[in-house]
Amino acid sequence: MTSLLLDEQSWLALLYFVVLPLLVVGIAVATYQRSGSEAGRRAAPQPLPAPSPSAPGAMATDAGRDAPIDPTPMLEDAPLHVEHSSGPVERVLALSATPVEAEEVLDLGNERASSEPDSEASARLATAQAHLQAAKARLQAQDDELDTLRAELDDAREALDERDRHVRRLSTELEARTAELLGLREKAELADQLRAELDRIRSGHDVAELATADLIPGDFDDDLELDDEIVVAMPGSAAEELEVDDDPDSTEETDGRLRPDRRASDDQLLTPQVLDRLAMAFDGTTECVVVEPSFSGLSREGWTIEAWIRPARTRLPRTVLSYAVAGSCRVRVSACGPRPALGVELDGESLPEDVQPRLIADVWQHVGVTWDAAGGRLTVYLDGALAFSGEVAPSARIPSGGRLILGQEPARGAQVSIPGRAYEGGLAEVRVWSHVRSPTEIQRDTHRRVPLQPELRVWRVG
Repeated sequence: MTSLLLDEQSWLALLYFVVLPLLVVGIAVATYQRSGSEAGRRAAPQPLPAPSPSAPGAMATDAGRDAPIDPTPMLEDAPLHVEHSSGPVERVLALSATPVEAEEVLDLGNERASSEPDSEASARLATAQAHLQAAKARLQAQDDELDTLRAELDDAREALDERDRHVRRLSTELEARTAELLGLREKAELADQLRAELDRIRSGHDVAELATADLIPGDFDDDLELDDEIVVAMPGSAAEELEVDDDPDSTEETDGRLRPDRRASDDQLLTPQVLDRLAMAFDGTTECVVVEPSFSGLSREGWTIEAWIRPARTRLPRTVLSYAVAGSCRVRVSACGPRPALGVELDGESLPEDVQPRLIADVWQHVGVTWDAAGGRLTVYLDGALAFSGEVAPSARIPSGGRLILGQEPARGAQVSIPGRAYEGGLAEVRVWSHVRSPTEIQRDTHRRVPLQPELRVWRVG
């Protein structure tokens, strides 16, 4: 339809700017030429008729050639009238002794003769102008209609763009949901495998013998001193919920204290039920939970941090573990947020948000973070699988002897915590190694409580 409108508009423009001006000019030129030719014919002098033989002059000529000729043969009382017909209008030329009267009569005749052609040209010009005005009106109406169509086209384009943006948002959400579903499926398969393994162990083997034969390394030092313990009171909400019974045959309840070390006989599989029973509960307050005032477990060459977390969905990310030296936070592991993700910060340099591993709110997940000081290689594991590996803070040097805090982050230069970053959720089986563990070691020890070793510090409830 737009092409048809453009063709009709082009024809109207051609009529308006070419045909009509040529028609008006042609009419004007023809009228002017006709008026000029008629005026020339009127202005040309008419020859006087020869005197008749009966005129006195002729008689005088016949009478004698020597007689004088009268220069005024016309009598005053009998003026000569010459009639001349030109076209449809009669014009009378009166010859008299007064030239002015003759000119007035001639001008009057010219005016009467030219009045009719001028009226016809004016009528044609008025008709052409009327056609021109009508063409202008049609052209204006078509322009208005074209503007309306353009506005409707712009509205349709905006609606289409909005739909495209909506489709892209839906596609992104679908991809995120699909990835989340795949993660849940993997966890379900892993749970089924663990359940089958547990059933097999229960049916054919003794759990204590298996723990002694397979889970305890051969080079484990039985004489390792485990008497030194750091006991820090937990918040009231967590202490009220936790009741741990190390001896199944004993009915004595624990006092809700957190012990950094456990004995080798406490090794067992870490299932969601076990984690729910042994977890530390954080409610997002600034009450201090675990503080290691002079911690030396983070080696200058590299270290490994592992933990089971169950993050809550919050407005901002929360701190799971922090390590500060002289009031400055040097290592920070975070979780939670509106879309929970695992964040790592080393000496002021953070893991980019677009590569942060996604977490599932209110679900137990194992996280592992290793950092090699030699090349600044940061490796992140999620449920024993590699989630990120790259260079982060290669020039950082993390000194020992700082404050290790669970569930909190200290304010810069002060001995207080930041309220908005207090962790909210569950935390269990926190391990800090003074060396970089391999992917095989992390995957092997993901779902079990490892025995104590010289380079390992563990925080457990019990």
